[in-house]
Amino acid sequence: RVFNLSPGAVRAALGIGDVPEWDSLGQLSLLMEVESVFETRFDGGQLISLTSLADIQNELKNRNLLS
Repeated sequence: RVFNLSPGAVRAALGIGDVPEWDSLGQLSLLMEVESVFETRFDGGQLISLTSLADIQNELKNRNLLS
């Protein structure tokens, strides 16, 4: 939703810089959307380190928010 990608363009390896809008501001927007949808919060270090969809998925799985 944040980057308006078609479903076929979304893949786990997708990360910061792979989409023109996924820059530092896009990173913040994406993680804020994930926080809202999954009712969770990321700390400052995670805002920097979660740089791919796979990283975000793994963190959500670690929190038992995604299977």
